[in-house]
Amino acid sequence: MKIIIDTNIVLSAIYRGGKPRRALVYCLETDSVRLHISEEILTEYREVLSRPKFQLSAITVDVWIDRIIKVSLLSTTIPPLEFPRDRKDAKFLALARVVSADFFITGDSDFSDAPKHIAANTLILSASDFCATMQID
Repeated sequence: MKIIIDTNIVLSAIYRGGKPRRALVYCLETDSVRLHISEEILTEYREVLSRPKFQLSAITVDVWIDRIIKVSLLSTTIPPLEFPRDRKDAKFLALARVVSADFFITGDSDFSDAPKHIAANTLILSASDFCATMQID
């Protein structure tokens, strides 16, 4: 199962817990799951998690980033994709298209126009919907 996780889910998982954390931990610890990231996405994860307003320690950020890197497949050549609704989110859709992701987990409603931009089999789900689909308690 190929999965891409939006930055807002990673942040919510670490900062708040709940369904986003259950979804992220499931993806990190389930052998049948393969997380996909790009350098650009990894950079965004690190930058957002390191923002002073979230008050996450450098150790906490490093531990979570290291966990993500350890189980993820890094894609390096990703053709650009136009997503006018939010250009900074185009990197997630481009990666989903390149790897033919099964799931893109996001808390962002900006992706309502996204299905025409990614692989036909990619489901865009919230953390709650992903947990329900995978039957994660």
